[in-house]
Amino acid sequence: MENLPNVPAMLDLLRISPRRLFLSGGAELYHHIGILTGMSEGVEVLNVACGLGVSLEYFVREFGVQGFGVDITPDLVEQAAKRGLSEGIADKIQFQSGPSSALPYRDEIFDVTIGEIGLANHCEPSEAIAELVRVTKPTGFIVLLQLIWKGPVHEPRRSVLGDYLGATPLMAVEWRKLLRESGIENLHVEDWSNERMMLRSDTSEPFPDLIKIFSFREKLEILHRTWKRWGWKGVRTGIMKGREIHRLLT
Repeated sequence: MENLPNVPAMLDLLRISPRRLFLSGGAELYHHIGILTGMSEGVEVLNVACGLGVSLEYFVREFGVQGFGVDITPDLVEQAAKRGLSEGIADKIQFQSGPSSALPYRDEIFDVTIGEIGLANHCEPSEAIAELVRVTKPTGFIVLLQLIWKGPVHEPRRSVLGDYLGATPLMAVEWRKLLRESGIENLHVEDWSNERMMLRSDTSEPFPDLIKIFSFREKLEILHRTWKRWGWKGVRTGIMKGREIHRLLT
């Protein structure tokens, strides 16, 4: 099983924030996914790297699907399950802890599988995609919501940026190649990078600090949760990594 990081990445901070966020974009994007994949009552949907289950809860409420979420971080899974109980939808939504490279499900059982941004942050993208293919019905849909490089990014910038983000951006052509090698046919690609995104900052910096979207009170809560999970060393290291990113890009 993949090891959890001992210092927080940007995605980690967003996932533990007190504000419930659609990490890959706003509700408009997820509604679009539901329509494209034919979500409706009884359709079984798997959300991988689900975090607190925000998008999966949306699918359950909006389309009436049966939702299943998996994430490598046990405490996020526990929080997501507790919310399902408190919201009265526990019969429609389930969560399990596990890595993207070894999903805890049988072969070919889901109608729709969705890989969120954190899909491949603890394993190789090819391994995660192979698992999505394995658990999806032959007539089902596989959706990747992933970051892409708009142009060639060479080492060491690619590794440093990926480490800071806590995600694995690839160029669009690289994602398509991995999907085809996994046996996926009839690819449909959409670029939402120019749409209004939930996490987009108003700043014009070349690599905006996404933490700026939070209020002062929310930042204090994120700091507290970061300290509880990673300690002060993790907090300091995270800040230093952020400064290194801006130095590399500016």
